[in-house]
Amino acid sequence: MSRLVEYFESLRSRGRTALAPYFMAGFPDLDTSFELMKEAVASGADFIEMGMPFSDPLADGPTIQKAGVAALKNPFTLAELIEKFEQERLAFTVPVVCMTYYNPIYQLGLDETAQQAAKSGIAGFIVPDLPLEESGPFQESCKKANIDLIPLIAPTSGPDRVKQIDLASTGILYYVSRLGITGARAELPPEIENTLDRFRELTTHPAVVGFGIGKPEQAKALKGHIDGIVIGSALVEVIEKANGDAKQAVRNFLQPISEVLG
Repeated sequence: MSRLVEYFESLRSRGRTALAPYFMAGFPDLDTSFELMKEAVASGADFIEMGMPFSDPLADGPTIQKAGVAALKNPFTLAELIEKFEQERLAFTVPVVCMTYYNPIYQLGLDETAQQAAKSGIAGFIVPDLPLEESGPFQESCKKANIDLIPLIAPTSGPDRVKQIDLASTGILYYVSRLGITGARAELPPEIENTLDRFRELTTHPAVVGFGIGKPEQAKALKGHIDGIVIGSALVEVIEKANGDAKQAVRNFLQPISEVLG
C-alpha cells in the first residue's frame, strides 16, 4: 500500500479530513517558504503541497502566478528544491508532495527525479500538464521509487474517465472543484457536496479537493464528502499581505480551518 493511501486511511479512521495547504517554494524566498511550511504543520496541516515555480504555469491563477514570478527572481532547479527538502525533512511530520510541471522533471530525468525525491522523503508529485495518456513513463519511474504520481481529475470527467484514472493511480487523487485556473472564490460551486459524493462512489483511492477553497465554513461544508481540503491561493494571498510576521499570519489563517476538519 502507498504511503499516502495508508496515511489518508488512518486520518479517515479518526474522522479527520486532511488540511492540505499549498506553498510556492521560494516565495517570498526559499528559506522563508520552508519556515512557513513548518509553521503550517505546527498549525494543524496534515499534508503539504510544495510548489515548484515555473515560467509557464497553465493551471495557476493570478495569485499563484505572481508568487511564482517572485520566486523565479532567485531561481533554483528542481534538483536543488529536492535537496533543500532533504536537508529540512526532519522538521516535517506529515507527508509532503511536490507540485511541478513536466519540463523540470524531463530536464532532470524521470528516474532521477523520482529517485531523488524518494531519497529526500518527498511522498509524490502532482504534475498538472501531464495527462493520463502521457503519464506512463513517469508513473513507472515513481512506482520504481515507491512514491506516487497524483493525478488531477476535472469536474468534466465522465464516470468512465474517473474510473480509468483511479485504476491507474497508486496513491491519492486530486479532484478539481471547478473549471479554470486556481484562485480563492467567495462561494463553492453549487451542489459540490453531491458532486463529491458521486465522485467517491466511482473511486477506490482517497482524494483531496482543491481550486477555490479558502474559508473555514467552506472547508467545514466539505468535511465528510472528501478526504482532504487543499488551500492554495487564499493562503498565498495571506503570505503576500502579511505585515512583517508571515509565520503568525499563516498560523492565524490555518488554525481555524484545521479546527473544523476534526
